[in-house]
Amino acid sequence: MQSTLNKPSDYYQAMVTTLKDSIRKATVVPYKLYGEYQVKGVECHVAIDEYGKLQAHNDGRIKQPVRVKVYCMVSKAESDAEFRNSDLIAQDLASAVGRIAFNNNFGLNGAVSLPSNVVSQQGLFKSGADGYDCWETEWWQDLFLGELADEGADFSGLFLAINPEHPELADEYEDITDAITNSADSSV
Repeated sequence: MQSTLNKPSDYYQAMVTTLKDSIRKATVVPYKLYGEYQVKGVECHVAIDEYGKLQAHNDGRIKQPVRVKVYCMVSKAESDAEFRNSDLIAQDLASAVGRIAFNNNFGLNGAVSLPSNVVSQQGLFKSGADGYDCWETEWWQDLFLGELADEGADFSGLFLAINPEHPELADEYEDITDAITNSADSSV
């Protein structure tokens, strides 16, 4: 249960490991469809496809949204005991990948959000005897990069400003710590 994540590749490795452990009937590999790649059997090609806009997170870390795509590729030569063709096998595999990703932070509790927008759709294909069918499953997930802020940091007070002209200036804020901490005193 890792709560600190310093680089997206650690998330990628954890995700690939989870998929390898969960999908026994397919080879899970990094995305490598370059040029004339030959699909052999049933394969899942995993890629971080896009990074979203970086944002400051309220705990001091950087939130890095990532879009993951898993290409579920099946050789046209494949069929199974249920007599499904390569397209049906790819569809079922994409559905299985989506179910694995759904509500999964890949063992990185506190450092990775739960996935959102988990969807599958038809993907690439290649016709012919050496061809393949492909379905893609994708999702967005937020990575929280860096160390957590010191949880032992001292509480310095609560300050309030209503529509300050210069929000960066401390003297535009009023210290309301005493008003909040003494509000439970009913004798006032």
